[in-house]
Amino acid sequence: MGDMALGLVLRARAGELKQAVARASGEVTTGRLADPLAAQAGDAAATAGIARDLARLGAFRLSALEAGQRAAAMQTALGTVAEAVGGLGTALAAVNGGTAPGQVDALGGAAAQGFGAAVAALNVRLADRTLLAGAVTGGPALAPAGDILAALATAAAGETTAAGVADAVAAWFAAPAGGFADTGYLGGAAGGPVPVAPGETVALDVTAADPAVAATLQGLALAALLERGILAGDAAGRATLAGKAGAAILAADSPLVALRARLGEDEARIEAAAVRGAAAATALEVAASDLAAADPYRAASRLAEAEGQLEALYLVTARLARLSLTEYLR
Repeated sequence: MGDMALGLVLRARAGELKQAVARASGEVTTGRLADPLAAQAGDAAATAGIARDLARLGAFRLSALEAGQRAAAMQTALGTVAEAVGGLGTALAAVNGGTAPGQVDALGGAAAQGFGAAVAALNVRLADRTLLAGAVTGGPALAPAGDILAALATAAAGETTAAGVADAVAAWFAAPAGGFADTGYLGGAAGGPVPVAPGETVALDVTAADPAVAATLQGLALAALLERGILAGDAAGRATLAGKAGAAILAADSPLVALRARLGEDEARIEAAAVRGAAAATALEVAASDLAAADPYRAASRLAEAEGQLEALYLVTARLARLSLTEYLR
């Protein structure tokens, strides 16, 4: 082999050994294989499967996170409705013929404020979508409180007794058309289930048109009409109407509590699914790390071997560089 060819061979071999030293040094330092695929004999099925499962779990994690935020906001809205009725139902139910007209007026004003707060809460939005409007998320779930009360006042305008007013309000809320179903509630049907884990979904199907919510709004609205002067001049009739409103609010309390409890169960399921998904993702990440992990002993052995070969090559190269006829004759 001529000198030039020999030089090229030695340089090529030196480059290979330097790369081997760098790979082995990196494996010793990081504890990870420089080429995991080669360690798996070129079979990437395991690595690809883990990556696919991690991506799938990541999608479920995002869905569960969004569902948890939605459920929490919905629970807060229903809590605001519960606070709006608070002790108002008991106070209204206690009104009788001996109650001062001024007190009835004050309760009517409190009911009007509570109705406005309840409607505002039920129109809650998150990430530019209305949560309690079912599948129609672009607009409010309920018409403005003032518009609803105005419609109720019109519906009950011809009534002269508390029973007549209460019946007119109940008929407006129950009407399939021209009442709460299409002029008060502006949303749509409940949305579909939300996936939160492989094979698991949550409903999150509470809307502002739920019977428990509508019944609470009906009781509040009935009392709020007192603030609008319904049955003006009939103190006894207004007191009777206040009592009917209080009874309606109290009757709607248990269904509202049950609705909030059902939503709370959804919240618990979402949280449990998120915890399971995080645990599964951690296990997959550990498995992926194991596939790419380098054996410390083997990596150190390869490093020592590559360094030894490189040192030997440098020694041979140095000796060849000093070759001459004089040195050969010696």
